[in-house]
Amino acid sequence: MGEYMKISKISDSDLFVFYYSNIVSTNNVEILIKKIINNLKIFHLNGYYKVIYSLKNIGLFFKIIKVDSSYCRNSLDLNILNGSFDIYFKTSDYFIIKNKPVIRLYNGMYYVLVDDSFFDIIDIVEFGEFVFVEDDFLVNSIIVNRWLYE
Repeated sequence: MGEYMKISKISDSDLFVFYYSNIVSTNNVEILIKKIINNLKIFHLNGYYKVIYSLKNIGLFFKIIKVDSSYCRNSLDLNILNGSFDIYFKTSDYFIIKNKPVIRLYNGMYYVLVDDSFFDIIDIVEFGEFVFVEDDFLVNSIIVNRWLYE
């Protein structure tokens, strides 16, 4: 797999982007983010946005959050920040992640931490979405034992 991008719409003005490529490095992250966002013309991004990113071995994850639309009505201004957040893959299908060592259950959805061992399900990311950790997620989620589903 050469390049892959998955975009999730969080709200009318905010997006979550996963970008997979074997050429992403810490040296070109901000330039790459700007290039990707400038190519997202379908979403008509105008205004001032905060972009929080996390670079993992599997790819680049970033959240685009609209801060103000009156400041830059006809242009795009980005404040890009390295968040280094934990990223989780969220799915309703337990069986596509059943081989992961730790699976969490929260509000009827299954979550696995995106780490170095995540490459084996890169081909099925369309069956879920990537999310940053919410504040109450780790406290209120439960770890699911494999034997419950086998």
